[in-house]
Amino acid sequence: MMIEQLITILGSELEFTATEVADLLWLTLERHKRINTATLQTIPFQEAKTQKFPQPPMEQSMETAPTSVEQFSPEIKSSTVGVYAATQANTSPTLEGDYLPLSVPDARSLREPLDFIRTLKPLLKKVASSTEQVMDELATVDWIAQTDLWMPRLQPALEPWLELALVIDESKSMILWRHAVKELQQLLKHYGMFQDVRVWGMGRDGQEQVYLRSQTRFYSPKELIDPQNRRLIIVVSDVTDDLWRDAQLLSILQGWTASNPVVILQMLPAWMWSRTALRVATPAQFRSSGFGILNPQLKVEVNRLARRRNLAQGINIPVITLEPERAKAWSQMLAGQGNAQTTGYVLRQDLLAVSTASKSAETLTAQERVSNFTLNASPLAQRLAGLLAAAPMITMPVVRLIQDSMLDQSQQIQVAEVFLGGLLKPIGEITPETDPEQVQYEFIEGVRGELLKSIPVPDSEKVLDQVSRYLARKLGITLKDFVAWLQNPSAIKDEVLVKNKALGLDEALVEDKAVESMVKPFARVTQEILRQLGYEFAAKKRDFFISYNGADKAWAEWIAWILEEAGYSVVIQAWDFRPGDNFVEEIQRAAAESEGTIALLSQNYLDTKYTHSEWQAAFVQDPQSKKWRLIPIRVGKCKLEGILRTLMYIDLVNLSEQKAQNAVLEALKDRSKPDSKPLFPGGRKKFQQDSKPVFPGSSETAKQTSKENLSNAPRTKRSLLPEELPRKTDKFDLTFLERTNVIEELNQFIFETVKVNRKGEIINRETKTAQYFTEDLGNDITLDMVYIPDGTFLMGTEDEEIDRLCEKYNWDNFRRERPQHQVTVQPFFMGKYPITQGQWRAVAKMTNLKVNRNLAPEPSRFRFKKDPDRGKTRWDRPVEKVSWHDAVEFCGRLSQLTGKEYRLPTEAEWEYACRAVIYKQLPVTSDGSENLSYPPFHFGETLTDKLSNYDASFIYAEESTGKSQGETTPVGSFPANAFGLYDMHGNVYEWCEDDYHESYENVPTDGRARQSEDIRTTKILRGGSWYLQPVFCRCAYRYVNFPDVSYYYIGLRVVCTAPRNL
Repeated sequence: MMIEQLITILGSELEFTATEVADLLWLTLERHKRINTATLQTIPFQEAKTQKFPQPPMEQSMETAPTSVEQFSPEIKSSTVGVYAATQANTSPTLEGDYLPLSVPDARSLREPLDFIRTLKPLLKKVASSTEQVMDELATVDWIAQTDLWMPRLQPALEPWLELALVIDESKSMILWRHAVKELQQLLKHYGMFQDVRVWGMGRDGQEQVYLRSQTRFYSPKELIDPQNRRLIIVVSDVTDDLWRDAQLLSILQGWTASNPVVILQMLPAWMWSRTALRVATPAQFRSSGFGILNPQLKVEVNRLARRRNLAQGINIPVITLEPERAKAWSQMLAGQGNAQTTGYVLRQDLLAVSTASKSAETLTAQERVSNFTLNASPLAQRLAGLLAAAPMITMPVVRLIQDSMLDQSQQIQVAEVFLGGLLKPIGEITPETDPEQVQYEFIEGVRGELLKSIPVPDSEKVLDQVSRYLARKLGITLKDFVAWLQNPSAIKDEVLVKNKALGLDEALVEDKAVESMVKPFARVTQEILRQLGYEFAAKKRDFFISYNGADKAWAEWIAWILEEAGYSVVIQAWDFRPGDNFVEEIQRAAAESEGTIALLSQNYLDTKYTHSEWQAAFVQDPQSKKWRLIPIRVGKCKLEGILRTLMYIDLVNLSEQKAQNAVLEALKDRSKPDSKPLFPGGRKKFQQDSKPVFPGSSETAKQTSKENLSNAPRTKRSLLPEELPRKTDKFDLTFLERTNVIEELNQFIFETVKVNRKGEIINRETKTAQYFTEDLGNDITLDMVYIPDGTFLMGTEDEEIDRLCEKYNWDNFRRERPQHQVTVQPFFMGKYPITQGQWRAVAKMTNLKVNRNLAPEPSRFRFKKDPDRGKTRWDRPVEKVSWHDAVEFCGRLSQLTGKEYRLPTEAEWEYACRAVIYKQLPVTSDGSENLSYPPFHFGETLTDKLSNYDASFIYAEESTGKSQGETTPVGSFPANAFGLYDMHGNVYEWCEDDYHESYENVPTDGRARQSEDIRTTKILRGGSWYLQPVFCRCAYRYVNFPDVSYYYIGLRVVCTAPRNL
């Protein structure tokens, strides 16, 4: 029924023929096919029965980016007509300073695109083609009947009357319209109204020559001249640039109009045309005497005063806008329908050439600006301006968001009225390369307050609420916390960031102070808005004011940095005082508005009289140190006298950076009890063959997990399970230890393992021990390497399980895990955790150890987070965004540093270490076969969010869904496997040494890496990540990617082995 109605509408209202209707329906189906195909390429598989299954980052992430082509970006002349509000020169780029780089849901710039298309209906004419012929059926039948000769009679095919050349003005002022122009291009191309649609760019280069280009190729303007008069030229512009006074352009327009119908699509509303280059042209009404009449032959009607001008040499140019009424009148006129007439201008070169850009008026007050705007602007534009006044940040996406939610009847014309009405100015310089979506605007001083008076308070609150909620979501905090921040914008912490997963920001990350630079200006403007709406704020105190002598500025800034990085708020003269401030008053205010004063003690500090009043004021408020108002920190050798001599202080003299940082942060805690049981004072035991187990007092205390369900599981004594065979745990291969250059001193640590059933319920937990040694990487950064005994295991997945997975997830790449085969692995040491950001930075900074390539010391995306676990920092998170080549370079530097052989694990070593099988022989089933199914995870039958960091919104077996972290977590946050290795499932993928092969056919059985002769080969990664669902975190799952890619879910873990015998 709906199809029949559609056909009726197309036939009766739009006058489509039956063939055209059929073609339109076919085209629609083809477009849907292409959309579905594109979707399938993006989401390779879906789970058909139980749950929505998003795409893992597999083949998609392996796709190479298209080769970039250097685009020509001519230097566009900057002089424009005075439409925009005059601003002072600002050399700071738009993307810095107070710029707020947020992505807002994209709304349409063309509010009613179909209305605009309908206005062009008169142009939907068909004419006889000069190149294509079709069979004339009636003539052919008559010919056959008369002559008995079966020969077709041909006639010219019918084709659309016009082809379209869409010429886009690329002047600087057009940045405001790029989004609307892009939509216009898509609209005209997709509706098939023209025989052909080509888009051209037009502007002036640095040599003030007018250019015409299509993509990166340049053409003569004569390229658009059509001798058959069937090419329609639509010039899209706001006609504000000096380009429109250039004799070159007028000559070009004259050439075009002689052979082509030409029209200007003016982006500005009619009431603003007098402020453009059109103000000196002659307004006119144009009529057409017939179908397809060219511009010079149009009938021109002007007022009596204009008749005195010599218009014979002028250029007749109709002017339309995106408003349907003007476009409809013009299209009817061009098609020669009745007495249709359209508005336009007669351009004369002599008049335009002598005109100058409108000069900036004398400085207007904010009230005068708003008054002038109100007199000229439409009611919708006035309403939009008032709503924007309540928005703390103003960008084009924010404008569209407000239009969609509160002013859906407004169009881009109203946006132009507001932005070009003398109320707003852009922040920073606009260049041809500037993304219009990222340009932020601000009201001229005083204008916002005047506009807020004109709209109801509830509307202002609604706008503020919408934008605030959006920013709060992006920052990953609650609206309540966000509002609390707005009360004290200068105290916003640097470490709070936009959640990376929500951003869609693929590779563009903010720097350490990004949140401060983003939220502070937002909060500052929000306070201004709320105060104007009648709200009051109570001042919120900072944590610390740092009192220091100028000679100790470096110490002050370093301490301030680590404190703010740890979550404290700080006032420091170097960062918070501004030129022109009253220094004494600012010091008093800073101390009064802070909970405590940190006094940096040095001889310079003690010798300066003005610093005495700063620490003494804090001491007087709390002489018994109950509230800890005064915190002395000694940063230089000095002689303390008087009251200072009686106070306990933090001493940083002669400490390393890491120890100094620890000393400051530990001293600020309420209590300095360590997180774990102190080591036994007796010291560590030397390793001896056949010695008894090391006394637990000298070992690392078993990791205490905070997960509630772990504490409720039944505890059992360590015993062999029925299917287990003994393994050698009390003796080590001393030959291996000597070959790996490991000193004869191993530490022992205690840890706990758990097993779960298909419901994710813990059915067993055991306390185990493992041996390890520690590498010192400098600056209190260490690397623990755990001993992995030799053993034999079945690598891969059995055929029956693979078939089940392929059917369930509709994903054939699980077949990479076959055939299941026996592998014997020699002993080695493996990193207890994935390499952390701290370990990576320590080695990456050792440029003297460079092997082949430079390493970025801080490549990670998740490097700004504040971790809630006590004692954890972002340096404890796994490093990510490292390529395979980067990982190999890291291992090479580590080998040079330590004198041992470090490398990436082979694929077999990784799976063996992950499964942590304890067999010295292959396990067998009751019938004697050797196809025993290992559990998919070292935890057992499934994963839960209490066991691993993965996308817990998906399930693997019968467990419940859980909370997804959405980012990396500090290493060791979850239980270990039976070898004492942490984070083997999830958190980050880990590179392996092997080249990728589609199966395990002909794979080495001794645990060696499998290499390929193809230098463009891909590499293997194992373990899954925080980003992925549990099926991709299994022990056997093989992920593949190119060695030069780096993503925020890819890290590494290292192994230490003896040199190989080749």
